[in-house]
Amino acid sequence: MQINGENTTNHKQKRSVEVKSAAYNIGYFETPIQNSFDVAVVIPTVLRPTLRRSLESVFAQDINGNIQILIGIDHSDASREEITETCRYMPRNCFVTVLDMGYSTSTRHGGPHLAKDGGALRTILSYIANSQYVAYLDDDNWWDRQHLSSLLNSVQGVDWASSLRWFVDKNSSDPLCIDQWESTGVGSGYFKKRFGGWVDPNCLLIDKIKCESVLRLWSIPLKGSKKGMSADRNVFHALNSQFRHRSTGAPTCYYVMDPKDGLHPKRIKWIKDAIKRSSEYPRDKINPTDQPSLSIKAALNTAMQHHKAGRFHEAQKAYKDILITNPFHPIALSKLGLIAHHMGEKEAAVNYFTKSLRASSDQAETHNSMGIVLQELGKHEQAVVSYKKALEINSDYAIAHSNLGAAQRELGQLNDAVTSYRNALTIQPNYAGAHYNLGNALRRLGKPDEAVESYRKALDIKPNYAEAHTSLGFSLQALGKPDAAIKSHRKALGLKPNYALAHLNLSLSLLLLGNFKDGWQEYEWRWKTDHAKKPNHDFAKSLWDGTNLNGRVILLFAEQGLGDTIQFIRYVDAVAKYNGEIIVECQKPLFRLFKGHPKIKKLIISGDSVPDFDVCAPLLSLPYILGTTIKSIPSNTPYIFQTADGLQLDQLRTKCKKIGITWAGSPTHNNDQNRSIPLSNFLPLASIPGMRLFSLQMGKRKRDLQNIVADANILDITKDITDFADTANIIEQLDLVITVDTAVAHLAGAMGKPTWVLLPFAPDFRWMQNDTSTPWYPTMTLFRQKQRGSWSNVIQDVCLSLTEG
Repeated sequence: MQINGENTTNHKQKRSVEVKSAAYNIGYFETPIQNSFDVAVVIPTVLRPTLRRSLESVFAQDINGNIQILIGIDHSDASREEITETCRYMPRNCFVTVLDMGYSTSTRHGGPHLAKDGGALRTILSYIANSQYVAYLDDDNWWDRQHLSSLLNSVQGVDWASSLRWFVDKNSSDPLCIDQWESTGVGSGYFKKRFGGWVDPNCLLIDKIKCESVLRLWSIPLKGSKKGMSADRNVFHALNSQFRHRSTGAPTCYYVMDPKDGLHPKRIKWIKDAIKRSSEYPRDKINPTDQPSLSIKAALNTAMQHHKAGRFHEAQKAYKDILITNPFHPIALSKLGLIAHHMGEKEAAVNYFTKSLRASSDQAETHNSMGIVLQELGKHEQAVVSYKKALEINSDYAIAHSNLGAAQRELGQLNDAVTSYRNALTIQPNYAGAHYNLGNALRRLGKPDEAVESYRKALDIKPNYAEAHTSLGFSLQALGKPDAAIKSHRKALGLKPNYALAHLNLSLSLLLLGNFKDGWQEYEWRWKTDHAKKPNHDFAKSLWDGTNLNGRVILLFAEQGLGDTIQFIRYVDAVAKYNGEIIVECQKPLFRLFKGHPKIKKLIISGDSVPDFDVCAPLLSLPYILGTTIKSIPSNTPYIFQTADGLQLDQLRTKCKKIGITWAGSPTHNNDQNRSIPLSNFLPLASIPGMRLFSLQMGKRKRDLQNIVADANILDITKDITDFADTANIIEQLDLVITVDTAVAHLAGAMGKPTWVLLPFAPDFRWMQNDTSTPWYPTMTLFRQKQRGSWSNVIQDVCLSLTEG
């Protein structure tokens, strides 16, 4: 026989195979899994959403020993990640083994075993269990904290033990009544005649060594059952007839009475029939309706009274007592989350809210509370999800609309935030907080006039709203009204004297008007706000008071932007007069620029280890410490110089007037949308005869050059720039620098280079008001917007000055 070689199989050829793990472990490295566990818990599952609740109830057990949890997954398309996610909160005494074969063991989903109710998986997992004692739990039941400990105590001296089970209301998760008819065990219950009573598997614990012969029975369905169900009754019959038993006598397991469950009508009937027949369980102790038990109601009422009165520790204890009876009571869990949040325990609050929502996901208030805590943790995207879930449940929830807007604002989704705030105000027009938040979003959108209107509406509703007063002042300053701004800030401080942000905002208004005496003093409040970047050393305890140093070491450190550091490094010469050794901590891009300063004893980069020092001062605190006035500003420029052997560019060897330009600052600056401008504004300058423009622009806005015409007469010379020392060398070769308010403006001014700065209508405080010059830099000329948002007059004035010059 001839074989066609092209069709033969080459057994040496490597093939691509897919490797799937049928079993995996989840646990801590130090868990001694080779040693037997104190108890094993077997959970067959089709990955119902309720599996998380079942697992968490095992994690919450109060036993001192180690627990092995064996999860057998029947055929399911649900995500396996839910198990791993739940196990993130697993205590260290637990260890999970997941058996995930990828197919079903029961005929229900095409498997070989008749047992359709998890029986085959119970058999497999029972044999695998590395413990003498094995308990069983379905993925739609859960336990209270004493379940395993009470069963382990009961099984001592016998072969197996059982507890009772609660029937639970689906909506409230409150126990309704004890399941006295299906799970009461030996000699009682609905199945007394046929089985001598019957224990539900979720209430069962066996001594696996003594009762080994019953393990296979989990795979054998009830004799005569055409549906292959109820293998557990065979297990119980064998246990009851062959082995010794003890009951805890207490209900420690929970099962939801779901009206949609096919057995629900039968269970209700059994409950009612048993009530009629039994004098052992009087009517007032059994509640077959779907109402919470009276004891839970009373405990919850007591807890909420403590909570409302501000007795948080008493309320916390009362809510936790409720969880002993019902570990998944959604209201108690949610209230515990609120108390944890109040006490500053934000992670604990998230944990409580998460458990509450797993027990009952339709709580709009809890979703909203979760969003608040997530937002405070900086998890704004997750907060948005929580607020939206609250609004899916209650679309008229004004607070959730407003909170959603706050989270969207933090994410930079300002237009969405405005929509959310307006939705809140449509529902609740007198909601002062929503008016205030709307103002904040409008201000960040560059609409201070609309922001002012919103803040004033908030203050009409709530006149003592300190936050709205200072925000109003901030927007008034953006409209060029610093005097009115000062009045608003002072109103805020009259209401809240220690309101740090109002003090900081007041300082900016005072400094803008040239009131240095009060302005620099108020500016020190910045350290008590979130706006100041704290250094990695404790400077407050060693802050310099401006007295003679007498040889002591002083650390001067950068705290804000690069431009700020360049502007205030001038104070090194002034500090040197106080007879101390000066260490300067600066940003890395400025290190080479400052390195040759003769008065700096040691220069370090921010973030590096700090040498020993005696006293210190932030650079921007020096004007306050030294009592700087407008007349005493150190203006001995130049105080920054080019470095030796720096960049020398052939492009700058031209007879034209060489002008360096920058049109954008850092996008993270809080006023960047007003101070940075489109590059196209510089095109009229490029067309002036005898002028040549050179781009000094760095960062993302450097790409703007790609969008201008090739003959625009603007040349990019930043290719070889690595830091500000390189930029200084290039500036030294220029005739003029024209720039918006950026670090380049400060660098050129500090070098004594002729510098023209284009300022927005409401500039930064250091540029003050209504003048074309600045005491900070003698060689600098200021060109100011005459109308907010319009650069046309500024560019016209610059062009005119260039042509006249």
